[in-house]
Amino acid sequence: MAVPASANIHDGIVNISWSGVFDRDDVTASLKSVEKLLTEQGPVSILIRNQVRVFHFNATDAKQVASQLESLKKRGLRRTCMVVNKPVHYGIGRMINAFCEMAGVQFGIFWDEDAALLWLRTGKGNGDS
Repeated sequence: MAVPASANIHDGIVNISWSGVFDRDDVTASLKSVEKLLTEQGPVSILIRNQVRVFHFNATDAKQVASQLESLKKRGLRRTCMVVNKPVHYGIGRMINAFCEMAGVQFGIFWDEDAALLWLRTGKGNGDS
């Protein structure tokens, strides 16, 4: 199982970097680390930097991630976004986004980290750019 390359918090944003080979269990483990931060820090947003080489993921996995983010929202999660660098990862993000929309969770997919940070901080900009 791969683990996030790094996870830290700065200005109310949890920064998580993924690399290597990832699957749903890895995503779940990285999001579980946010639960403790919500208890200690209060409301936060999540910025995921997706530098994954291979992502083993399907629609069932996307639905579970959305459910996990919905649970985190109830504990104070504001927004979550993923910055991607491959078209296939953008597609995975769109799957997660679709399930998040049904659950009332704010999830954005970005190619550009500056746009992602603006969206996390202000809600402005396109969470699908």
